[in-house]
Amino acid sequence: MEAPRGFRSGGGGRWNPALLGLLALWLGGCALQAQAPETGLPLAAFSPRGALWSWKGRVYLALAPGLRAEPIGLPGPPSALGWNTGEPWAALPASGWLISLLGPSQVVRIGPASAMSAQAVYLADGAVVGYQGELLGRLELHAPVRQAIWSGGTSYLLTAHHLWAERGSLLAVLAKTSPADRFLALSPSGPAAYRHPTVWWDGFRYSLQHRKVNMYTPGGRLLRGRRTGAGLLGLVGNLLVGIGPGAQIRAWSAELRRAEGTAR
Repeated sequence: MEAPRGFRSGGGGRWNPALLGLLALWLGGCALQAQAPETGLPLAAFSPRGALWSWKGRVYLALAPGLRAEPIGLPGPPSALGWNTGEPWAALPASGWLISLLGPSQVVRIGPASAMSAQAVYLADGAVVGYQGELLGRLELHAPVRQAIWSGGTSYLLTAHHLWAERGSLLAVLAKTSPADRFLALSPSGPAAYRHPTVWWDGFRYSLQHRKVNMYTPGGRLLRGRRTGAGLLGLVGNLLVGIGPGAQIRAWSAELRRAEGTAR
């Protein structure tokens, strides 16, 4: 079944609300039988071009350098968000569709997705596909991928109980994890799973917990902290960015000074 065409409005690359209703009806008619990943949880994806996130099922996009949040209308909550070659994408699990959010309209049927990296989309049934829907492989992880990072030709995958490394046809367990470890980050010594949103930047660790973002030395000594209401954390170029709740977004320098020229 081919995706319907013409779902992009001409103004600003946002979805046309009148056509979204038609898209919702059409997607509902081709829902897949596979179990959809959990939706409604806060999600975020960051790139040098901006921040993309979902809060209580609503999707927001903030592009650099201004980082002003704009709502993206979709017919349902996403199960995964990602950036591919500088373009933001969202996966809708109920219908199994992958949707581009800027530029020329692209709607690709892939099946329910659980996570995305810069290179691939990970489906609930273990399949790995590209952003054009091409099958890249199949993984026997015995659990959905919760987060994925691609770096240097290797994909690092977080499931409920393990941290994996995948390179070509090679798959290896790097560490055992807990279901409470929901966040994946690349540290100077390699990938690691964390219970709180975590970013490594220029050798320092930034952790977001209890409504405060803290900066630590590589050895774990607290250097400084800043109060914030943000719920998720990531890097956009040379800025540390906190997003949520809702459409709120904040940006800081490496020293946790409020960044000038960004949305407040």
